Amino acid sequence: SGKMHPASLVTDGKGAIWLNEVHCSGSESKLLNCAYNDDSTNCRHNEDVGIHCFLSCSTEDQGIMHPPRITHNGNGVIWLNDVTCSGSEGRLLNCSFEINIEHCSHHDDVGVHCFLSCSPENEGSLRIMSGFAVNQGRLDINYKGEWGTVCGRDFENVDAEVACKQLGYCSGIMRLPRITSNGNGVIWLNEVQCSGSESKLLNCSFNNNIEHCSHHDDVGVHCFLSCSPENEGSLRIMSGFAVNHGRLEINYKGEWGTVCGRDFENVDAEVACRQLGHCSGIMDPPIHTTNGNGVIWLTDVKCSGSESRLLNCSFNNNIEHCSHHDDVGVHCFLSCSAEDEGGLRIIPGFADNQGRLEINYRDEWGTVCNKNFENVDAEVACKQLGYCSGIMHPAHLISNGDGVIWFNDVKCSGSESKLQNCSFNNNIQQCNHHDDVGVHCFLSCSAEDEGDLRIISGFAVNQGRLEVKYKGEWGTVCANDFENIDAEVACRQLGYCSGIMHPPGIISNGNNAIWLKDVMCSGSEGKLLNCTYKIDTSQCSHHDDVGIHCFLSCSAKDEGELRISAGFAGNQGRLEINYKGEWGTVCDSNFEDADAEVACRQLGYCSGIMHPAGIIRNGNGAIWLNDVQCTGSERVLLNCTYNNDLSLCSHNKDVGVHCFLSCSTEDGDELRIADGYALNQGRLEINYRGEWGTVCYKNFGDVDAEVACRQLGYCSGIMQPYDLIRNGRNAIWLTEVKCSGSESKLLNCEYNTDTLQCNHHHDVGVHCFLSCSANDQDSLRITDGFAENQGRLEVRYKGEWGTVCDRYFDNVDAEVACKQLGYFCVLRLNQIPYPKFNYIPIKTFQ
Repeated sequence: SGKMHPASLVTDGKGAIWLNEVHCSGSESKLLNCAYNDDSTNCRHNEDVGIHCFLSCSTEDQGIMHPPRITHNGNGVIWLNDVTCSGSEGRLLNCSFEINIEHCSHHDDVGVHCFLSCSPENEGSLRIMSGFAVNQGRLDINYKGEWGTVCGRDFENVDAEVACKQLGYCSGIMRLPRITSNGNGVIWLNEVQCSGSESKLLNCSFNNNIEHCSHHDDVGVHCFLSCSPENEGSLRIMSGFAVNHGRLEINYKGEWGTVCGRDFENVDAEVACRQLGHCSGIMDPPIHTTNGNGVIWLTDVKCSGSESRLLNCSFNNNIEHCSHHDDVGVHCFLSCSAEDEGGLRIIPGFADNQGRLEINYRDEWGTVCNKNFENVDAEVACKQLGYCSGIMHPAHLISNGDGVIWFNDVKCSGSESKLQNCSFNNNIQQCNHHDDVGVHCFLSCSAEDEGDLRIISGFAVNQGRLEVKYKGEWGTVCANDFENIDAEVACRQLGYCSGIMHPPGIISNGNNAIWLKDVMCSGSEGKLLNCTYKIDTSQCSHHDDVGIHCFLSCSAKDEGELRISAGFAGNQGRLEINYKGEWGTVCDSNFEDADAEVACRQLGYCSGIMHPAGIIRNGNGAIWLNDVQCTGSERVLLNCTYNNDLSLCSHNKDVGVHCFLSCSTEDGDELRIADGYALNQGRLEINYRGEWGTVCYKNFGDVDAEVACRQLGYCSGIMQPYDLIRNGRNAIWLTEVKCSGSESKLLNCEYNTDTLQCNHHHDVGVHCFLSCSANDQDSLRITDGFAENQGRLEVRYKGEWGTVCDRYFDNVDAEVACKQLGYFCVLRLNQIPYPKFNYIPIKTFQ
């Protein structure tokens, strides 16, 4: 037999659709014997019908089913739907059912959980699994012969008490699913509700409907090790900086555990500390307390302050919203005596009078939080310490303390004799040792010597870091808003005629105090302290220390004299200027050839060009001028525009000049060959502006070498690249030489004199031909061999004997050479070592 499968369970066919509206009585032997309609115009393949033919119509072996929503989906056929049993049936097929599965899928496959045992033996046994200890963890129950978990829905402490008593404990509390490890396997009970008088958990009301439960809902219990009042509520302090402060723990129900910080305040800490034998104490918030482990016993502790024990305060055990990150701590006072209360000390920083401020409070040294701590508070602290006054040092300038932080939000009026007389609080929840405040107490408040200046660590006594004596102590000045006019006042105070500011970038860092900031002078002041300034230097560091350069002279005599230092010759090198009675360098920013011309004329030369900093030795001492800009008509360099802002200059940027020895055109185009293997080959040099110099190889080719060689008196020649040429020195005169070949002199060719991108590694050379005649042009000879018929092969070319490179030279080439030499055959080709050459001295050609 079989049954129909609806179109929704059947894959679509293709091709013809033959039958529609088939109606059979059931007695037909063939489908076509049934009534049907062959008009299928309104049918589509998504309406194709299917059948499921039964492999057997026997009644044996029937009645097995597949699991429901909590099991894996089945596959293949779905047999039964709408099964309804009375319970008395011996087989499932004896119940009523339908085989119409049109609205079923394998997502709807039902399942059963068959009991391994229906015996009452061990029925309802309990166990605790996967907890911090044997008395706490996930609750499991043995039911129907199989261990399974309990759903946490509606499970409360009264249910946990029954479970723990059944397990042999005196009592217990429920552990929430979120702090209980997930079980596996079956979930047996749901909606457990006990009155508390039951001896077994199975005696309480429950149901087995676990449709809305999962192992994320598994409940746990924490069974009490003791219900005796002995030692109940004992306290201890754990894992703190000292024995009197740390994490608070309580012995409850025979077991040590922590206290949740929720709503725990100083009044609660006082009660706990008094119970521990201390006079009083304050709360340490969870962020300052190390996390505990195990049980969390109390939360929402609320004490009036009169209690003798913490358990006498109100609290609850609902720790649903607590974790060990919320464990509270206490800081118990070692003393509540007023003797020595409020003593201060400075933990030294740069000196004894400045550093981290600490206070003795409750017989224990601790730090002060910098929140709202200001100079007026520091004055009170310094006066208490025996100084005349002082200022606050912010936390970022102070080394971190350790141990307790005592005060926060200190506010003094200034009239107090002790810091403890100011208003403050002990709420340090938002403080840590990165916030420890410091003070800088003044060594003197006398006006004597107040405001003295000195210059430290400079290139000379008149330049360096500026320091001021303030409150009896030397310190630096912050560069913020410090300008040349302020430096003028400082230099005049020091006995100089004037001066300029040196920025922090070229000043060595100071140490100790930074006294002044935002100095602003009008220029008429007799002392720097007569200018306006601020002493709040909290945003300054010694990287901001300002310097000054005081002038040795303000006389016009010798002002602006120039000299050339550290060059290859007396007419080229680093440019230096005598300014304000002192020699110094010139910064190369915007310095060009026009400026070098003015400088060279001032030095007595006809003209000159600029040498960039990259090829100039660094100077030292002062850098005087920057952004020099000349028109070219000036007589001295100081007549050009310039400024003294050297903030972006250093001696790496010192400019140089190359002054011309001659600007005459006579004898200004001589050539010579230097440092070559022979007189006719080597480095090419030209006499230009009265001085010999080299030629840069850039764009220099054989046609340019031909012109040079003809000027030197040779018939022609070729270029020799710079890697075959010895480096020259002194000037590099020409670059980008371009000759047509018809020129009689090299200077008649195109070229430029901007050789800044050239160096002596790029000096070009020439090899001039001794002869351009065809006579003896192809003569050969053999030299340096073991016999006259073997040795190095040489050829006479362009009037000069030379060798032949062995690249691609083989026996067939040797045969030709030997035949030319009058020999008949070649025995073999030998490779001859390179000859040694001697260098030829310079010879000049007019």
